[in-house]
Amino acid sequence: MPVRYTPKKISEITERDSFISVTGRVETVGNNFFVVNDGQKLEVVSEEALERGKLVRVFCSRLEGRWKADIVQNLGELDLEMFEKAEEVYRKIIS
Repeated sequence: MPVRYTPKKISEITERDSFISVTGRVETVGNNFFVVNDGQKLEVVSEEALERGKLVRVFCSRLEGRWKADIVQNLGELDLEMFEKAEEVYRKIIS
């Protein structure tokens, strides 16, 4: 059975979540981690070489109580406002 990543705002993440995707800007890059910010901050374990300020969607799995980046998608030229509106419509449809 394929893994399904649930789109979430960082503020919506619960302890029961195992596979999520979040969209935001890379705020901090450290050794084997980065922090993504969508208005809230989430530290993600990753060896991905990222630049601060980049807009990304991160597909994460929970690993030993931390979030691990399985896939990092560069959203570069994406219109963030339009994306958030589309995501809101999608959430209404699936709930």
